[in-house]
Amino acid sequence: MDYLWLFIFGSFFGFVIETIWCLIRWRKLESRKGLIYGHFIPIYGIAGVF
Repeated sequence: MDYLWLFIFGSFFGFVIETIWCLIRWRKLESRKGLIYGHFIPIYGIAGVF
């Protein structure tokens, strides 16, 4: 069960950090979408679990 929460938090915070990075770098807000609906990017969730 802890791995599920790590995946969810990693996916969400990865999305937030990537959005902030792109906002600072290119000074515009881009649409960031992962493989699933919502504000989650699964690759960051997988990295959070590992």
